[in-house]
Amino acid sequence: MSDTKKSSGNHANKKNRTHVPVNGHKIEDLQQLPLTELVNIAKEVKVENPNEFQRKDLIFEILKSQVSAGGFILYTGILEIMNDGYGFLRSIDGNFANSSNDTYVSGTQVKRFALRNGDIVTGQVRSPKDQEKYYALLKIEAINYLAPEKSKQRPLFDNLTPLYAMEQLKMEYNPVKMTGRVLDLFCPIGKGQRALIVA
Repeated sequence: MSDTKKSSGNHANKKNRTHVPVNGHKIEDLQQLPLTELVNIAKEVKVENPNEFQRKDLIFEILKSQVSAGGFILYTGILEIMNDGYGFLRSIDGNFANSSNDTYVSGTQVKRFALRNGDIVTGQVRSPKDQEKYYALLKIEAINYLAPEKSKQRPLFDNLTPLYAMEQLKMEYNPVKMTGRVLDLFCPIGKGQRALIVA
């Protein structure tokens, strides 16, 4: 986060001592709206030059603007979960390295939204309190650019059923040339498999 964002966060700390998250338009609702309606909403929440944004970027500008109006910061980072169950949002611009600008994510939030390492989390952030070292995540707005509730529906990769190749790709195309025939015999390749071809 930049120094500008920091000062914005400090102002938020004075402005809103209760640290109540801002309510407003939700990402799942905005994603259903046509672009013309999004532009109108963007104008209402005072997004500058809304016609210049692509749809996805405009949605996040709307979220950012309404969160800023409540005295908070809208922040996006990559989640790293610690052994104790809590996590930190690492900066995408900072190559995901540890930083004093990282945002703390509580273990309760990790469990509630079934968060995983590497998730791209966007949410409302407040500045550190007196004895705190890090920014803190107040409310999650999006996970991997989708509605937070959808993250709970994701299956675990280890629980997925593997699908193996069912149909072979024939490399032999000319009976006179033996290379394709040899490949079919010694290293058959099926549809959907990956192969490294060294020329």
